[in-house]
Amino acid sequence: MGGGPSSGVSLTRPRSARHPNAVLQPSAVLANSREDVLPGSLCLLHTCLLDDWIQIDAGLHGFREKVLRCYGMLYKDCSTAYCSNRHGVLSNSPLSAHMRRKSRTFGFKPHSRLSDHFEYNHIPAQLQTIQRIYVRGVIAVQGDLVVMDLLRTSKANRFSWTLFGLLDLKRNKFLGTFGEQSFEVLKELLYCQVSPDKSKCLVVIPDKTPGEAARGDLEFFLRVYETQTLQELSCIRLSKNYFKTQFVFSPCFRCERLAITNIVSPGPYSPSVSLVENILDPSVMRTVSILDEVGRASVAHIVQPFISHLLYTKDGSVLLASLNDGRCTGHARASRRNRYSFAQIFVLCAESLCILSVVDYTHSTCALHQCSINYTPVYSQCGSRMAVISYRQRYAQQDDPSHEQVRVYQLPVRRTLQNFCRVKILHHVPLEKVYLLPLPVRLLDYLRFEAEYL
Repeated sequence: MGGGPSSGVSLTRPRSARHPNAVLQPSAVLANSREDVLPGSLCLLHTCLLDDWIQIDAGLHGFREKVLRCYGMLYKDCSTAYCSNRHGVLSNSPLSAHMRRKSRTFGFKPHSRLSDHFEYNHIPAQLQTIQRIYVRGVIAVQGDLVVMDLLRTSKANRFSWTLFGLLDLKRNKFLGTFGEQSFEVLKELLYCQVSPDKSKCLVVIPDKTPGEAARGDLEFFLRVYETQTLQELSCIRLSKNYFKTQFVFSPCFRCERLAITNIVSPGPYSPSVSLVENILDPSVMRTVSILDEVGRASVAHIVQPFISHLLYTKDGSVLLASLNDGRCTGHARASRRNRYSFAQIFVLCAESLCILSVVDYTHSTCALHQCSINYTPVYSQCGSRMAVISYRQRYAQQDDPSHEQVRVYQLPVRRTLQNFCRVKILHHVPLEKVYLLPLPVRLLDYLRFEAEYL
């Protein structure tokens, strides 16, 4: 167990030189969070082996999520928004055999165990038998609301085209389809997010098929849909030939503010993060270029850097950007042995986008073809700590499982009495038992990170 900053954590440059507004400015979002984020580099609290993390250490440090490793293939067994291993979708479940028999009957073969799971448990049968709609995967999850990637085929199975579906897991009710396209879109080119208040759904989608794109520029559009009526509200043209644009909504707003990558200065392997104020009429508030801030020499070990994941902390005060290598590092299990990739996690201030700290680590997964939970950090139930799985190169033996370790870091937190009390309470009280405390309803909502919107 470590008691201070680790060699894997480095402050990019002195705080006075990073940005003239390196501290959070007062925000009008929450009355109880009008203070600054605690500055300074991250502190490495604990390291352990992956097996010890699952058995003991996750509970000791206040983490409810123990699954940090998944061998599922991206866009097949898992998606960027849904991990089949973390949600308990088993590969040897009886439903897979059922769906295979069903696919032979109707002449269409579903892709994966993820599509099998949703078709068998959540999708009405008439969608497949009459409308010939099948599930390809899950592209967004917000609480109990799930956005699915669907595929509709013609009667002769000669043509197929993409559309999206909305599912309420709490009521186990299929709410309808929306966003029907005129061609089949590759799953790798789709990206979707649902706003915190579940009123808006944003989908990034190309305007051409892969064959048409090979003959010219490929343009992408950001389409905004309303979840109640399933109608399209606006369509925004993005930059040409962008590379893996990611975006995420701020948990402190209903649907107004989001962080998005590569919208101002796009370019292959030139990652940047921007804050957008209004999704219907986008106006960029501020932008930070990762390579300009830290210098290209700081990420020289990452040959083709791109931001693979954006993630806000639970209270919305800090934004994490995961920087990975855009090359394929071998996704077959046999070729993955003795291979590793360099990665970085940039800790950004959510208001000013100044870089507070950088975490350097290595992982043994391919960011292009394997499940994203292998390099995505998880938060403790109090929201003040994060855990990430790392790869120890000197123990990388073929039959030695001890090369994977879990690192627990202390995150920057808001310097308010309310927040310090919440962190202390959630260190001792499980999140599902908070409602038993003899406190007013608004305080209980604050302890459970229920958003207080404008």
